Amino acid sequence: MDITKTRDKISFSNLFNAQSVNYSVVYALGLLIFIVFKQVLKHLVGLSGGISLPVAFAVTAVLSFIAEKKIVFVSGVRASKIQQIYRFVFKTAVDVGIFFLLKFTLCDMLGAHYTMPYVLSAVIFYFFNLYFDRLIVFDSVASPKDN
Repeated sequence: MDITKTRDKISFSNLFNAQSVNYSVVYALGLLIFIVFKQVLKHLVGLSGGISLPVAFAVTAVLSFIAEKKIVFVSGVRASKIQQIYRFVFKTAVDVGIFFLLKFTLCDMLGAHYTMPYVLSAVIFYFFNLYFDRLIVFDSVASPKDN
């Protein structure tokens, strides 16, 4: 990681920049909200896991979209609001597909513990969604360092 200061501006390497830090914070909070909300629905409200999981996922996806729009991709966004929504819904559907593919492969075929697809999908989604959101959902042309 290269952090240098030239005059009044701090410059970061391409991997560790303002956008990736903001995204990491938003992603971590979203993951925490997802876990807590799912457990509240399951244990306090009494919904089954089959219902609490998609409800918590949908709520977290909406909150993540709003947070990314307000915190991560603030400037340089070329996509219109309706394009952003359509693309975000598409990305969310891809995320769900990846999760169920992992669940089927790891749990049903290989007999892995049921938490494995959750952990693995959280790691995959972090990297996949950061670049998918930057390049496709928000079509951000701003430098990640400045966003």
